[in-house]
Amino acid sequence: MALHVIKRMAAKEGERALIVSSDRDIISFAASRGAATIGAREFEQKVSAALHSQTGESTKDHGDYGWRPTTRKKGPSRRLPKRRRRNNRKIVKL
Repeated sequence: MALHVIKRMAAKEGERALIVSSDRDIISFAASRGAATIGAREFEQKVSAALHSQTGESTKDHGDYGWRPTTRKKGPSRRLPKRRRRNNRKIVKL
């Protein structure tokens, strides 16, 4: 019964939805409707990391990931597909 409710919500909201589930059927259905998806374990890790954060900032250390000059080319072949980039943007906002 709950599966039908989640699927109905994913179909209604479409790209605005973020679905948290470990059920492959729900994840594939939601992804086909354009919704962002995240596994339950990954979601739990993000929530626990946010709760344990003392500084109130994100868990990434921004000092080590700065831009470094390089001649290495980055083009569309190194870029994630558009659906995965949208998915990641929604997940980062958690």
